[in-house]
Amino acid sequence: MIMLHSVWSDAESIHVRRKVMTMLAVLALLASVLIWATPQVQAQFGNESPDADAGEDDFANPDEEVELEGTGNDLEDDGNGDVTLKFDWEILTGPYDWVTITPDEDELGKASFTVPNKNYIAGISDSDPQKYKINIRLTVTDSEGATDTDTVVITIRRAPVPNIEVFAGLWDDDFADDPDAILAEVFGRDAIIDGPGENGNRDDEWDIKEGAYLRLDASGSTVPEGEVDRQRWTLRAPSSTPSGITTANSELDSSLGDSETGREIFIVGDTATDPATHPNGTTYKVLPNIGAGQTITSSTLTLIYDLTVQSGTGIPSRDRVRIVIHDVPDDGDGADIPVGVELTNTSKGDAPQEIVSDVENQYLVNAGSVVKFTANVDSGDIAGLRWLGATAGTTNNVATRRISDSATAGTTYTVTVSLGSGADTRTGTVNLLVGKNTLPTIGEVANRSGEDLRDVELASDADVPGLDFYAVNDGSEGITLHGVAHDPDGGPVTYAWSLHEAEGITEAAHLAIKAADSALDNPTELTSDHVKAVKGARSDLEESSLSITLNNASTDTVTFDVPQVEDDTYAILVFSAIDSSNTVNKQYIYISITAVDDPPVADAGPDQQVASGSFVRLNGSGSFDPDPGDSLGWDPDGTPGNGDDVDAYQWTYKGATMNPLPDDRPAFTDAEIEALTGWILEEDSTGTISNSDETKKYSFIVNASGDFRGATQPEKLFKSTDTAYPYFDAPQLVGFTNIQFKFELTVSGSQDNDGDGTFELQTHEDTVFITVAQVGANQFYSGVITGPDFCTNLALGGPQLYAHDSNGDGVADVCSLNTTRRATIARQNALETIASLNPTELINHMTAECAALDDTSYPGDDPNDLAEDVCETNVPASLPVISTNASSYGSVVTGPEFCANRSLGGPFTYPHDADRDGVYEVCSLNSTRREAVVRQAALARFETFDDEELNRLSALDLTNLPSNDDPGTTNVDESDLNDVEREIKRLTEEQTAFEARYANALAAACRALEGQDFGDKPADLASDECSPKAASGAALPS
Repeated sequence: MIMLHSVWSDAESIHVRRKVMTMLAVLALLASVLIWATPQVQAQFGNESPDADAGEDDFANPDEEVELEGTGNDLEDDGNGDVTLKFDWEILTGPYDWVTITPDEDELGKASFTVPNKNYIAGISDSDPQKYKINIRLTVTDSEGATDTDTVVITIRRAPVPNIEVFAGLWDDDFADDPDAILAEVFGRDAIIDGPGENGNRDDEWDIKEGAYLRLDASGSTVPEGEVDRQRWTLRAPSSTPSGITTANSELDSSLGDSETGREIFIVGDTATDPATHPNGTTYKVLPNIGAGQTITSSTLTLIYDLTVQSGTGIPSRDRVRIVIHDVPDDGDGADIPVGVELTNTSKGDAPQEIVSDVENQYLVNAGSVVKFTANVDSGDIAGLRWLGATAGTTNNVATRRISDSATAGTTYTVTVSLGSGADTRTGTVNLLVGKNTLPTIGEVANRSGEDLRDVELASDADVPGLDFYAVNDGSEGITLHGVAHDPDGGPVTYAWSLHEAEGITEAAHLAIKAADSALDNPTELTSDHVKAVKGARSDLEESSLSITLNNASTDTVTFDVPQVEDDTYAILVFSAIDSSNTVNKQYIYISITAVDDPPVADAGPDQQVASGSFVRLNGSGSFDPDPGDSLGWDPDGTPGNGDDVDAYQWTYKGATMNPLPDDRPAFTDAEIEALTGWILEEDSTGTISNSDETKKYSFIVNASGDFRGATQPEKLFKSTDTAYPYFDAPQLVGFTNIQFKFELTVSGSQDNDGDGTFELQTHEDTVFITVAQVGANQFYSGVITGPDFCTNLALGGPQLYAHDSNGDGVADVCSLNTTRRATIARQNALETIASLNPTELINHMTAECAALDDTSYPGDDPNDLAEDVCETNVPASLPVISTNASSYGSVVTGPEFCANRSLGGPFTYPHDADRDGVYEVCSLNSTRREAVVRQAALARFETFDDEELNRLSALDLTNLPSNDDPGTTNVDESDLNDVEREIKRLTEEQTAFEARYANALAAACRALEGQDFGDKPADLASDECSPKAASGAALPS
């Protein structure tokens, strides 16, 4: 290099040198490529992985064999020019990883497997995202062990979901001449008698009126993957097709869409029955009339149609609908024919004015008026109408009557329309009274309910005088409307509110009013066509079926609560203004009621006080879902038992409050530790509580406030926590007066929060407290009361005492009260207060108690004194007059306990100067001991209502009393039954007032004792009758 450098160091050789160096570099690169191309060199420097391709994702049906075709590209060979690749297929999806993939023996890279059948697939939880997806991995390996993978997804096609919607309607005369009427308006009167599950119907059964337009709509059927390819309706029953019934035994028109000839919407019936056509040119099929005199003479006819829905890949699903046609004459046999009344020559004064009187359908008209009458009947019945007192027009359902110009005030005319004959005759009658009067005027009916009652958006041409529209949610309370009226003649105006419904309002009108609710995000204005539908139905109002009570219905302001309803509905409220001539003007208020899905309400039941070691059952059965027809619990996909359900009841133990607190009591014994583990203690190596041999340590799982500070809960102790009635065994208590356990009940339900038809989980919680009291400690609060009159207290006749085993030896050795001394005294004071206000009632009670005594004498009483007491004279002893001068008591009888009888709370005793020295040295009763006992028993009658007559009447089973409706029973006076019910009601009201009297007196007596010390323990005072948080459910000892 040095030499070359020296040779080419001159400037002329630089160009040549560059060319030589470039050639040498090219030769070196070529040599390296040749060396790399040899297998030996390639092996030294590594192997390139093959390229795996598992194929395109695809769909498959259940139980279908799936062909897999994978490829793997590898440019390398094994040294002999042959490419060697290995193909391995593996299912990655958990629910299907057991399925075997079989390689094709003839073609490398191909394999196959069979999709499990539909029964296996149905058993996989719907919440599992892999239920309908089979993920398959292909691994390609070359001869040197290099690999590559690819994944293919096979989606399992789901069966179609058939959906049948039933529409059945009767011809609506309001749209008989309207060429623009839509189908739901033409047949807008509901022809469904009962739907599935109603009045004993099966889940697929519909009761439909004869002559109805019946449409079975399967357009809502869906296929999760793909589209509906074929639909077929098949008549299964009856086997022979009656006249006027579509057989549907062949597949319908193959075109999709919602046309009446399409296979999605199937019209049952025949065009032979009137009405067959409509002014818009459409021909309709309606069900035949059945019954006497018809081709089908039976009173019912059952049709069973099967719907088969098939996907594009041939997977079928089926559903069934059962149609029972009923022979039900339109509007019912013998029902009145509604007749609308209006004036044709308005120059003759106000339109006919309805009169409120004993005469039904009476109107006031002016002399010279021409009155028009319109009979509201089915179009098929118009030809059979007969008018009396009026002249029929070109259409038989309309007639007129001219009132003579010379008709005098008070003249009456009667117009009658009739249809049918014999027992089936229906009539409508209108009475006209000639007179002159100005109809009362009605101003605005004002909404005084705030936002609860909402406006309905009206189009500019839809505002009709005399008709208002509102919307409200079910469950709304205190809905208030205020009406204003005036009599132009200067007379007084009276008011009346009433609630109605109208069969003649079309379903389309109801839906349009609901859509115009101003509370909606985008309300649709209510058009005049739909307002006209409501206006036309005003002459055919019926009493509303809703359970609504109108308060103050005879005033200008009405208030009512909207009940919970299962489905959207409506009510028509009528405000009537009546003048002195009894003519009435009316304002109609249509109220659209939206069925709001409310959350459930949890009720964990009453608090309880129980003995330690006892069996305890909680009661959550008072929980409910306020929406009619809804039950507790949540199943998001409607498939019970597939793992995604939420229990209706879920109980949780929340903690405990101890009395006394652990720091204020002796150390825990082994028995206590065992009893309280899981409730307030848990085994914990860092705990501060040890068992006797210190082999185990424990810590508290609740803090001083009773709340959990650890996560442990007594799952094994608290049982059946997913039902309404969980239970547990109360622990044995030794070192505690009581322990109060807290439990929480969570109930679940579904609620459509945003109105989109999707129901979300809703819950509500309630708590209950169970106080476990130590046996012998909390059952008898006052401590022992000893003495010669063991448990009889004959000298005083005080409150009931109970035998008590104070030393636990099994022998009752002392007597005890069943509550605190404070509560006993408060009870005595309350009863004395009631007695002082009701002296006659007290004497009656004492007389009854005297009669109930076994002996006429009483131990310790002087016979001479007994001859003068209440049991002999019927006159109670008078209360002595006690001087309030403290010095008169002297120094012998002193102290706060003097004559107070604080430990018993029995009858009052009084200071007594036994030796007449001017000093009160003893306490004495103001009567004989017998009278004291009688008086105490009489006072107790003010506490408990015990009316023998009420007990006897309440025990009667009124449902089993004879009735004239019973076969073979006659001459049963129904008024006797009503008298019994009224008497029970009266006595029950007396009982309520009686119990309230004692409760009020006791509350006042407790307030008067506030701050006084009677020797009771604070823990006992916290739960006696005077405590504001008295425990409920504590039974008296037996």
